[in-house]
Amino acid sequence: MTNYSNFDGDELLALSDWHFQNNQYDQALDKLKALVTRQDAPLQSHALIGRIYATLGLFDKAKKAFVFYLEHQSNPNMRVNEIFQLGLVEKDSGNIEAALRAWDDLLINYPNHTPCLYHKAIVLVDLKQYQQAADILNYILENAEDNDRHIQLADQMLNNIALR
Repeated sequence: MTNYSNFDGDELLALSDWHFQNNQYDQALDKLKALVTRQDAPLQSHALIGRIYATLGLFDKAKKAFVFYLEHQSNPNMRVNEIFQLGLVEKDSGNIEAALRAWDDLLINYPNHTPCLYHKAIVLVDLKQYQQAADILNYILENAEDNDRHIQLADQMLNNIALR
């Protein structure tokens, strides 16, 4: 690990985010692992390291980072993406019930969160709960913003359900 003592926490977070956005996960992870141990580590650094771990398939580490972030983030609007991401990590880890709980908790306050709705529908299809999945997909079609990519995805999935 490189010595990053000449960078403050916000600078390291910004650099890490840039590396992450450019698929340079090793460089982002190197900086973030140094950052999260420091006193000036922005809370968002835990969310970003969770996303990197999830991208790399290190789901236990991703879950730990997201849980830490969620335990320390009191602003509900700043928790939305990480709750959704935690649900994805739970799903990818095979913890389907935990994923559904995370997404259901999110949907209580954000009922139009289309990524959450869409991924919940995927799980319901996998569980052969086709009517519940179709209801969610129709909800997306009726309520999503016109430019939301989940409209097309929901429409495609509905067509696939109809073919079953």
